[in-house]
Amino acid sequence: MSNKKMPVTILNGYLGAGKTTLLNNILNNQDGLKVAVIVNDLAEFNIDSKLVENGTSVTKVNDNLVELSNGCICCTLQSDLLTSLDDLINSKKYDYIIIESSGMTEPIPVAQTIYYGETKDGKLLQEKAFIDSMITVVDAYRLKTEFGLGHDLEHSEHEHHHDHDHHEDEEEQRELAGLLVEQIEFCNIIVLNKVDLVDKEDLEVIKSYIKKIQPYATIIETEYTKFDYKEIINKNLFNLQDVLNNIGWVKELSGEVHHHDHDHAAEYGITSFVYRKRIPFSADRLSKFYQELPVNIVRSKGIIWLESDNQSSYILSQAGKSLKFDIFGSWVANLPKEQQDEYLKNTPSLSTIWDKEYGDRLTELVVIGHNMDEEKVRESLDEALLTDNEFEEIWKAFKK
Repeated sequence: MSNKKMPVTILNGYLGAGKTTLLNNILNNQDGLKVAVIVNDLAEFNIDSKLVENGTSVTKVNDNLVELSNGCICCTLQSDLLTSLDDLINSKKYDYIIIESSGMTEPIPVAQTIYYGETKDGKLLQEKAFIDSMITVVDAYRLKTEFGLGHDLEHSEHEHHHDHDHHEDEEEQRELAGLLVEQIEFCNIIVLNKVDLVDKEDLEVIKSYIKKIQPYATIIETEYTKFDYKEIINKNLFNLQDVLNNIGWVKELSGEVHHHDHDHAAEYGITSFVYRKRIPFSADRLSKFYQELPVNIVRSKGIIWLESDNQSSYILSQAGKSLKFDIFGSWVANLPKEQQDEYLKNTPSLSTIWDKEYGDRLTELVVIGHNMDEEKVRESLDEALLTDNEFEEIWKAFKK
């Protein structure tokens, strides 16, 4: 092997979406491509039977390693990811590495390992490896039922509780819904699997939803994850900045969404709007809004101003029934004057939203829905804000 950088693909998706089938197809390649796959759990991966069927001899060296007759291997992630990657690259035995990220893993930290990780010989991993592609395998049928993206909403609401993984409790189900959206947002290729299980109209709705979340990603439609793996391997298609800049909610906030994209999505009932207000939310009333959230609000994300905290901003992220709420950082207006001036000088966009009284304190929330009544949702969000009197009182107390 030459000294060129090792291409790495990161493969995301739910358990059962079709990742194993896709990986087995690549591992079973007859093109002499020596692939190393890093998985979280070999037992869960169920690799042997599929490959034996395909005529590839499989040797299970131990519980953490399976070797194939064509020179590919599959190993369990035992030490940390950085060490595992470094060892595989240094062995000089492989042409390609795939990291099978479990359905419960956020994709960004895995990518950061490759971009910013430092190996034990003191080198940055990115001197030895690069992300070739970030792929998310999506089960079209499950996406439809998880987010109520079909024209038979009542039916899919029922299925949401009774189909697929019976062992998942509701809390885990919610967490998975949130992770799936993050995995779609942060990728450049979507393998949309099981398209045969949804009808044509629903498929268009699902694709419109995916494009709303990550317009930059290429969508490959498949049944049983059957397609030529060369469409996704050694394409050098992943660009971190492009992916981050093209995440749907980021583009919506910056006003960069093209009318064509809007029109295409709207044709299938997928619409979005940005909710901007310079009045804080009542924590109780906002919480009530999310507890009673209509099923057709499939995604909302943004920066929130809360009555209880005029010093810090919060980031809110909702996908289906999943809701995450975290502190985001200090409002610039809460920093010392010199730091404020520095920020205003270096961040042109900040001066466009800056207010003489409230600085950068502002709610900016992107809401994406399917057959959503925007006016009604805006009214409901308005009701969660402080009244003028409440705000005046709180602001006076804060300014003292």
